[in-house]
Amino acid sequence: MSSIAKEIIKYGKLVEKYGLISSHSGNISVRDGDYIYITKTKTMLGSLKEEDIIKIALFKEDNAEKYASMETIVHKEIYKNTDKTAIIHTHPVYAITLSLLLDSFIPVDSEGRYILENVPVLKVKQSIASKEVADKIHLILNKYKTCIVKGHGVFTSADSLEQAFYFTTVLETSSKIYYKTKLWISKVF
Repeated sequence: MSSIAKEIIKYGKLVEKYGLISSHSGNISVRDGDYIYITKTKTMLGSLKEEDIIKIALFKEDNAEKYASMETIVHKEIYKNTDKTAIIHTHPVYAITLSLLLDSFIPVDSEGRYILENVPVLKVKQSIASKEVADKIHLILNKYKTCIVKGHGVFTSADSLEQAFYFTTVLETSSKIYYKTKLWISKVF
């Protein structure tokens, strides 16, 4: 098994363990030169096997794409337009909830504010596997560590899967803190 496949499998299990996805949602990829390794469509990230990871060409059409995640269009555009080499796409409940209420998210907790500073919310007509997301999200991820696609999920790009996972977990923890703080304030006042 390749070291890239092992890394994707490792972080697939962690994404599930931390409750950042539903059973068959989310996807993970790693750039390796002119290729990317990406999870298959409709796979369970927490139970990935080597055959669930597809190698596809980054800069040209590839027949293997028909087996890859339906978000491949988004992953490819991020890689083509940033210097990042790892992407994790999750569906964390609290971050998605905040995306329905806010235009951007500025964490109120110290770690979240220090690590993420600000998390933009991308509003689009078609949020799942769309050219619209692909055309816009790389502009955000060139400036910010992570982005929430309104009502859909989080895309985090970084220099490694470990770093992308870290940013994703910080976002969801900060989202929980923000949500619970606002809920408590609304009950008290």
